[in-house]
Amino acid sequence: MSTTTPPAAPSGEAMIDEYLDLLGRRLRIDAGDVAGRDLLDESRDHLCSHREYLVDLGRPEREAAAAALADFGAPEDIVPRLRAELVRPHLRRLSAALLALGLVLGVGWTALFEFAPPVPWTQQSRPALSSLFDHGAERSAAAALLLATVSVALLVLPGHLRTLGRWRAVSQRWSARAAAASLLFGTAAGLQTFGYLIVRALISHQSLAWPAVITATLVTLAGAPIVARPLLAIAGRHLGRPVDAGRSPRARS
Repeated sequence: MSTTTPPAAPSGEAMIDEYLDLLGRRLRIDAGDVAGRDLLDESRDHLCSHREYLVDLGRPEREAAAAALADFGAPEDIVPRLRAELVRPHLRRLSAALLALGLVLGVGWTALFEFAPPVPWTQQSRPALSSLFDHGAERSAAAALLLATVSVALLVLPGHLRTLGRWRAVSQRWSARAAAASLLFGTAAGLQTFGYLIVRALISHQSLAWPAVITATLVTLAGAPIVARPLLAIAGRHLGRPVDAGRSPRARS
């Protein structure tokens, strides 16, 4: 009668490895993700230090590893917090880009219209559509700039103080919402500005300084990649392809 030997229980090191591999898959960290791998390495250092501390107190190695993992947090609890840390630098760049572009483009387009030839209408004969686009663009641009400022402030104010950890997480969520709203209002301002230009050009194309308009348009379009890079990085953290199950980021490096 043959007997099978039960598989050996995983060591404390293997338990930590398995936990970190699970975090890596849920966070979509692959071999080329330097920031993600650094975060996993920091988590490993914390877990191993805690495990060694418990072992020094006399607890068995596997029990110490299990206690260290329990203290660190269940994956479903810790993953959102770790993802927020990975998203934070990209959100900071996005908010700063929105604020800088809002200031530059706002000043640029305001100066363009200030020094442009006179408008081809009187106050009484002004087309309603041009008035709608003009005032709509001004209000949308002001809202975009204000929301970008709020987004930056919500990221900067909490700093790196551990005592403000909870406020840090809440402020980051609201910062992301403010940045998204700023992006929407900024896009609306751009569309309404170009709508105004079209209406004005149809009435009298000589009423616009076309070299300045073309230059301002190219500068505006050049700002799109500056905003797109951090925006795509944030989307990748939330919507990227999951790492293959059973293959850790360390195994592919």
